[in-house]
Amino acid sequence: MSDTLKKIRKLWIRKRKNPDNSLPSASFIAMLVSECEMIGKDDGSRQTTEDEV
Repeated sequence: MSDTLKKIRKLWIRKRKNPDNSLPSASFIAMLVSECEMIGKDDGSRQTTEDEV
């Protein structure tokens, strides 16, 4: 998993635990994570690379 995707996942977890208005909504972050992960899966069921994220 790419470093950028790991950072986005941490943000998503932080947002779910402590909702505040300074960050995007948890549902938007979840959609972003799933779309990033699908890039790698669509190209041969592999991990998404840093360049793709």
